[in-house]
Amino acid sequence: MEINRYRTRKASFSDIECIYELEKCAGNERALSMGMLIVRIETYPVGQLVGVDFSGNIVGYAGFFRTERLNGNAGSWYDLTSYGYIHGAHRENGSYMFGMNLTGHPECPGVGLKLHADAFKYMVANNMEGIYFGSRVPGFSRASTKYSIDQWVFGENGMSLDPEIRYYQKIGYRIVNVIPDFLEDEESCNYGVLMLLENPGICSPGRVN
Repeated sequence: MEINRYRTRKASFSDIECIYELEKCAGNERALSMGMLIVRIETYPVGQLVGVDFSGNIVGYAGFFRTERLNGNAGSWYDLTSYGYIHGAHRENGSYMFGMNLTGHPECPGVGLKLHADAFKYMVANNMEGIYFGSRVPGFSRASTKYSIDQWVFGENGMSLDPEIRYYQKIGYRIVNVIPDFLEDEESCNYGVLMLLENPGICSPGRVN
């Protein structure tokens, strides 16, 4: 399998420049700075993961922090993540993880899935309730003359019409809600989607948001 071509480890301060260059390659540099990466590693080092190939090159990055259950009125990405720095958002004993970045090099298929799989294992091993992810809706700007945001996000037969949302659905996430003014992002018309992947080993009544 493609994911077996990679291994993951905690990011270190010496990785910061490589992570930033990776994010630039993926077109994400507007939402991430080297200063953010420093604070993330200082605040929650076990939630900052890099994917490396057999030669030791960094080809993927995933950034998480811990939070409590989010209600249906979750705010913008900036509010949820302390503008990406996480220091004001991270809860040391939070019962959920929140994913900010899941980036793979365009020429390295499978590294994103490997990073996510290892983050999921960590969540389950630590008896957390699930992983939230704040996703872009990058296909909506091209579809907005034909579809409303809800039609585009929720799609038909339970699957979103947006490729990025559908990607998360395929690995087990469900849509919690659509958030206007989530992130300055022309491709998404500034919308975002809060998604949740629940720990299958925890069945607590009333936890569904």
